[in-house]
Amino acid sequence: KRRDRLFVLFITALLLRGVLFVATQRVEKPFFRGDAWEYELLARNILNKGTFSLDLSGPPDARRTPLYPLFIALSYFLFGQNASVAVIFQILLSSLSVVFMFLIGEKLLGEKIAFIAALLFAADPLHLFLSQVLLTETLFTFLLLLATYFAIKRRKSGYLLSGAFLGFSALTRPVALYLIPLYLLFFLLEKEPLKNRIRGSLFALLAFAITLTPWLLRNYRHFGRFSLSSLTGYNLYYYNAGILRARLEGQKVRAPWAVKEAV
Repeated sequence: KRRDRLFVLFITALLLRGVLFVATQRVEKPFFRGDAWEYELLARNILNKGTFSLDLSGPPDARRTPLYPLFIALSYFLFGQNASVAVIFQILLSSLSVVFMFLIGEKLLGEKIAFIAALLFAADPLHLFLSQVLLTETLFTFLLLLATYFAIKRRKSGYLLSGAFLGFSALTRPVALYLIPLYLLFFLLEKEPLKNRIRGSLFALLAFAITLTPWLLRNYRHFGRFSLSSLTGYNLYYYNAGILRARLEGQKVRAPWAVKEAV
């Protein structure tokens, strides 16, 4: 019965996403929304030129974290440089996310509640949409669910894998950095001997640090700073400061590129 529920959840999620994928083929460039162009360009440059940069003649890029462009580049490498290939991979990950949502909920809340929650997640309009575009949210959600799944395993390997997948989540979207205290608090509040809880937390932190270290060293080498991304400064300059200056000068900001011109 449990296996049947897992199968139903995965197939339901896959069918919903598959139908939407077919339906959006009539739309011009259906996979490109918002920042998707940058992620796809980074992936092409990784694959074709071996560089993580938006401008082949310019400096390396530090605004975007590396994992999602690498995900796209891997799909291009395996099956050709076609955005639909990357989206098909995302549909599979999004469908698997529904399964892991059930497995986590089953452990914490029971099978019936977990099934209902996973079914609602499978049909959630936002996640259906995000599975169809080249944006980080689908991969980030999948990795974060993996980190949570292994966090509740309460084994040495679980702590290590949870920390590693949380690190991969941060390399997809840096906002995952703010989740570290929550995971550590969860580990420390477990019904285990204090020694085991402390050791597990240290294992998770170690795996998290090891996962992030190569990217941090790369950014220090090129930019002299241990940071995941320079996007915060970029947004402050081009958007926040641009909007402020536009308002002070009585200009009307209508689009992001208008903000850059105002600066």
